[in-house]
Amino acid sequence: MNQASKLSYASKKSFDYTSKELGLFIITTAVSAAIAFLFLGLAGYVSYGDVEGFIITLFFFGLLYFVFLTGQKTMALFLGCNATFTIWRFGPFVALFVSFYTLALFYPHFMLPLLYLGTFHLDVIPRLRLGKFRHAIGMKDLFIVGVAGPLALILFSLIILQPLFLLTGSEFFKAGIYITALILFFSSLPLPYSNGANIFMKSRWFWLFTFLFSIFFLLLLLLFNWVSYVLALLLAIAVIFILRIYIKDR
Repeated sequence: MNQASKLSYASKKSFDYTSKELGLFIITTAVSAAIAFLFLGLAGYVSYGDVEGFIITLFFFGLLYFVFLTGQKTMALFLGCNATFTIWRFGPFVALFVSFYTLALFYPHFMLPLLYLGTFHLDVIPRLRLGKFRHAIGMKDLFIVGVAGPLALILFSLIILQPLFLLTGSEFFKAGIYITALILFFSSLPLPYSNGANIFMKSRWFWLFTFLFSIFFLLLLLLFNWVSYVLALLLAIAVIFILRIYIKDR
Protein backbone atom coordinates (compact mmCIF):
# COMPACT_ATOMS: atom_id res chain seq x y z
CA MET A 1 0.00 0.00 0.00
CA ASN A 2 1.49 3.34 -1.05
CA GLN A 3 1.62 6.49 1.09
CA ALA A 4 -1.49 8.08 -0.47
CA SER A 5 -3.52 4.89 0.04
CA LYS A 6 -2.39 4.61 3.66
CA LEU A 7 -3.29 8.24 4.32
CA SER A 8 -6.74 7.73 2.77
CA TYR A 9 -7.26 4.57 4.84
CA ALA A 10 -6.10 6.30 8.04
CA SER A 11 -8.40 9.29 7.46
CA LYS A 12 -11.44 7.07 6.94
CA LYS A 13 -10.79 4.79 9.92
CA SER A 14 -9.65 7.47 12.38
CA PHE A 15 -13.22 8.07 13.60
CA ASP A 16 -13.94 4.42 14.37
CA TYR A 17 -14.21 3.82 18.11
CA THR A 18 -15.66 0.87 20.00
CA SER A 19 -18.37 1.32 22.62
CA LYS A 20 -15.77 0.68 25.35
CA GLU A 21 -13.50 3.39 23.94
CA LEU A 22 -16.39 5.84 23.77
CA GLY A 23 -17.25 5.04 27.38
CA LEU A 24 -13.68 5.74 28.49
CA PHE A 25 -13.67 8.92 26.41
CA ILE A 26 -16.87 10.13 28.09
CA ILE A 27 -15.53 9.35 31.58
CA THR A 28 -12.24 11.11 30.88
CA THR A 29 -13.96 14.12 29.33
CA ALA A 30 -16.52 14.49 32.12
CA VAL A 31 -13.98 14.20 34.96
CA SER A 32 -11.44 16.47 33.26
CA ALA A 33 -14.05 19.06 32.28
CA ALA A 34 -15.32 19.25 35.87
CA ILE A 35 -11.80 19.77 37.22
CA ALA A 36 -10.95 22.28 34.47
CA PHE A 37 -14.16 24.23 35.12
CA LEU A 38 -13.44 24.52 38.84
CA PHE A 39 -9.83 25.53 38.23
CA LEU A 40 -10.56 28.12 35.53
CA GLY A 41 -13.38 29.65 37.56
CA LEU A 42 -11.39 29.71 40.80
CA ALA A 43 -8.39 31.27 39.05
CA GLY A 44 -10.61 33.91 37.44
CA TYR A 45 -9.56 32.97 33.92
CA VAL A 46 -13.14 32.84 32.70
CA SER A 47 -16.23 34.83 33.67
CA TYR A 48 -19.40 32.89 33.00
CA GLY A 49 -22.26 31.49 35.06
CA ASP A 50 -22.02 28.12 36.76
CA VAL A 51 -24.32 26.04 34.55
CA GLU A 52 -23.44 27.87 31.34
CA GLY A 53 -19.75 27.72 32.22
CA PHE A 54 -19.75 24.00 32.82
CA ILE A 55 -21.61 23.34 29.56
CA ILE A 56 -19.08 25.46 27.65
CA THR A 57 -16.17 23.72 29.38
CA LEU A 58 -17.65 20.28 28.69
CA PHE A 59 -18.28 21.17 25.04
CA PHE A 60 -14.76 22.45 24.42
CA PHE A 61 -13.07 19.68 26.35
CA GLY A 62 -14.97 17.03 24.40
CA LEU A 63 -14.24 18.73 21.07
CA LEU A 64 -10.57 19.49 21.70
CA TYR A 65 -9.79 16.15 23.31
CA PHE A 66 -11.42 14.44 20.33
CA VAL A 67 -9.18 16.47 17.97
CA PHE A 68 -6.19 15.44 20.09
CA LEU A 69 -7.08 11.73 19.97
CA THR A 70 -8.03 11.78 16.28
CA GLY A 71 -4.61 13.18 15.42
CA GLN A 72 -2.98 10.28 17.25
CA LYS A 73 -5.30 7.63 15.80
CA THR A 74 -4.79 8.90 12.25
CA MET A 75 -1.01 8.78 12.65
CA ALA A 76 -1.15 5.30 14.18
CA LEU A 77 -3.20 3.97 11.27
CA PHE A 78 -0.86 5.64 8.79
CA LEU A 79 2.04 3.81 10.46
CA GLY A 80 0.16 0.53 10.07
CA CYS A 81 -1.20 0.12 13.60
CA ASN A 82 -4.62 -0.22 15.14
CA ALA A 83 -5.00 2.28 17.96
CA THR A 84 -7.24 1.45 20.93
CA PHE A 85 -7.92 4.23 23.42
CA THR A 86 -7.23 3.21 27.01
CA ILE A 87 -6.73 4.82 30.41
CA TRP A 88 -5.02 3.81 33.61
CA ARG A 89 -7.90 2.54 35.75
CA PHE A 90 -6.78 4.56 38.76
CA GLY A 91 -6.15 7.72 36.73
CA PRO A 92 -9.55 9.44 37.05
CA PHE A 93 -9.73 8.68 40.79
CA VAL A 94 -6.23 10.03 41.42
CA ALA A 95 -7.08 13.16 39.42
CA LEU A 96 -10.31 13.72 41.38
CA PHE A 97 -8.59 13.11 44.71
CA VAL A 98 -5.67 15.49 44.08
CA SER A 99 -7.88 18.20 42.61
CA PHE A 100 -10.65 18.16 45.20
CA TYR A 101 -8.31 17.56 48.15
CA THR A 102 -6.27 20.66 47.33
CA LEU A 103 -9.50 22.56 46.63
CA ALA A 104 -10.83 21.64 50.09
CA LEU A 105 -7.53 22.58 51.76
CA PHE A 106 -6.94 25.93 50.08
CA TYR A 107 -10.36 27.13 48.85
CA PRO A 108 -10.87 29.85 47.68
CA HIS A 109 -7.20 30.75 47.25
CA PHE A 110 -5.66 27.78 45.48
CA MET A 111 -6.37 24.50 43.73
CA LEU A 112 -3.93 22.06 42.14
CA PRO A 113 -5.75 20.56 39.16
CA LEU A 114 -4.71 17.17 37.83
CA LEU A 115 -6.11 16.04 34.51
CA TYR A 116 -5.38 12.41 33.79
CA LEU A 117 -5.61 11.85 30.04
CA GLY A 118 -5.22 8.34 28.62
CA THR A 119 -3.30 7.05 25.64
CA PHE A 120 -3.54 4.56 22.78
CA HIS A 121 -2.57 0.91 22.80
CA LEU A 122 -1.09 0.01 19.40
CA ASP A 123 -1.44 -3.29 17.53
CA VAL A 124 0.20 -4.05 14.20
CA ILE A 125 -1.91 -4.33 11.02
CA PRO A 126 0.29 -6.85 9.14
CA ARG A 127 -0.91 -6.00 5.61
CA LEU A 128 0.04 -2.35 6.13
CA ARG A 129 3.58 -3.31 7.19
CA LEU A 130 4.53 -5.45 4.23
CA GLY A 131 8.06 -4.80 3.01
CA LYS A 132 9.09 -3.17 6.28
CA PHE A 133 11.69 -4.32 8.78
CA ARG A 134 9.49 -3.15 11.64
CA HIS A 135 6.73 -5.70 12.07
CA ALA A 136 6.54 -5.16 15.82
CA ILE A 137 5.53 -1.99 17.66
CA GLY A 138 8.64 0.03 18.47
CA MET A 139 9.32 3.03 20.67
CA LYS A 140 9.58 5.15 17.53
CA ASP A 141 5.95 4.30 16.70
CA LEU A 142 4.81 5.27 20.20
CA PHE A 143 6.83 8.47 19.97
CA ILE A 144 5.43 9.54 16.59
CA VAL A 145 1.86 8.78 17.67
CA GLY A 146 2.55 10.61 20.94
CA VAL A 147 3.53 13.89 19.27
CA ALA A 148 0.76 13.71 16.63
CA GLY A 149 -1.97 14.52 19.18
CA PRO A 150 -0.42 17.73 20.53
CA LEU A 151 0.44 18.89 17.01
CA ALA A 152 -3.16 18.32 15.85
CA LEU A 153 -4.44 20.34 18.79
CA ILE A 154 -1.88 23.12 18.24
CA LEU A 155 -2.84 23.42 14.57
CA PHE A 156 -6.55 23.45 15.45
CA SER A 157 -5.94 26.23 17.95
CA LEU A 158 -3.79 28.29 15.57
CA ILE A 159 -6.07 27.89 12.55
CA ILE A 160 -9.48 28.16 14.25
CA LEU A 161 -9.66 29.12 17.94
CA GLN A 162 -7.04 31.85 18.25
CA PRO A 163 -8.06 33.80 15.10
CA LEU A 164 -11.75 33.61 16.12
CA PHE A 165 -10.96 35.00 19.57
CA LEU A 166 -8.69 37.76 18.22
CA LEU A 167 -11.40 38.80 15.73
CA THR A 168 -14.34 38.68 18.16
CA GLY A 169 -12.90 38.99 21.67
CA SER A 170 -15.50 36.44 22.76
CA GLU A 171 -15.21 34.74 26.16
CA PHE A 172 -16.53 31.61 24.44
CA PHE A 173 -13.43 31.17 22.27
CA LYS A 174 -11.18 32.33 25.10
CA ALA A 175 -12.44 29.43 27.20
CA GLY A 176 -11.50 27.07 24.36
CA ILE A 177 -7.96 28.42 24.30
CA TYR A 178 -7.58 27.91 28.06
CA ILE A 179 -8.80 24.33 27.73
CA THR A 180 -6.36 23.78 24.85
CA ALA A 181 -3.60 24.92 27.20
CA LEU A 182 -4.71 22.50 29.92
CA ILE A 183 -4.85 19.51 27.55
CA LEU A 184 -1.43 20.30 26.06
CA PHE A 185 0.18 20.71 29.47
CA PHE A 186 -1.24 17.63 31.18
CA SER A 187 -0.85 15.38 28.13
CA SER A 188 2.88 16.19 28.15
CA LEU A 189 3.43 14.94 31.71
CA PRO A 190 5.00 11.43 31.85
CA LEU A 191 2.23 9.90 33.96
CA PRO A 192 1.55 6.12 33.87
CA TYR A 193 -0.13 4.97 30.63
CA SER A 194 -0.08 8.48 29.23
CA ASN A 195 0.88 10.25 26.04
CA GLY A 196 3.76 12.05 27.76
CA ALA A 197 5.14 8.72 28.96
CA ASN A 198 5.35 7.42 25.37
CA ILE A 199 7.49 10.39 24.35
CA PHE A 200 9.56 10.19 27.54
CA MET A 201 10.38 6.51 26.99
CA LYS A 202 11.57 7.16 23.44
CA SER A 203 13.82 10.11 24.25
CA ARG A 204 14.12 12.03 27.51
CA TRP A 205 15.86 14.88 25.72
CA PHE A 206 13.14 15.17 23.12
CA TRP A 207 10.49 14.90 25.85
CA LEU A 208 12.16 17.84 27.59
CA PHE A 209 12.24 19.72 24.28
CA THR A 210 8.54 19.10 23.59
CA PHE A 211 7.59 19.94 27.20
CA LEU A 212 9.44 23.27 27.13
CA PHE A 213 8.02 23.97 23.68
CA SER A 214 4.52 23.36 25.03
CA ILE A 215 5.10 25.76 27.92
CA PHE A 216 6.54 28.51 25.70
CA PHE A 217 3.84 27.98 23.08
CA LEU A 218 1.12 28.23 25.73
CA LEU A 219 2.59 31.43 27.11
CA LEU A 220 2.45 32.95 23.62
CA LEU A 221 -1.07 31.67 23.09
CA LEU A 222 -2.31 33.06 26.40
CA LEU A 223 -1.04 36.58 25.69
CA PHE A 224 -4.08 36.91 23.40
CA ASN A 225 -2.71 39.33 20.81
CA TRP A 226 -1.77 39.20 17.13
CA VAL A 227 1.99 39.50 17.73
CA SER A 228 2.06 36.51 20.08
CA TYR A 229 -0.18 34.63 17.64
CA VAL A 230 2.27 35.13 14.77
CA LEU A 231 5.19 34.12 17.00
CA ALA A 232 3.30 30.98 18.10
CA LEU A 233 2.59 30.14 14.46
CA LEU A 234 6.26 30.52 13.50
CA LEU A 235 7.30 28.45 16.52
CA ALA A 236 4.89 25.66 15.57
CA ILE A 237 6.23 25.59 11.99
CA ALA A 238 9.82 25.44 13.27
CA VAL A 239 9.04 22.58 15.65
CA ILE A 240 7.25 20.59 12.92
CA PHE A 241 10.33 21.03 10.71
CA ILE A 242 12.66 19.89 13.53
CA LEU A 243 10.38 16.95 14.29
CA ARG A 244 10.45 15.79 10.66
CA ILE A 245 14.25 15.82 10.67
CA TYR A 246 14.37 13.98 14.00
CA ILE A 247 12.00 11.24 12.85
CA LYS A 248 13.66 10.88 9.45
CA ASP A 249 17.11 10.44 11.02
CA ARG A 250 15.78 7.66 13.22
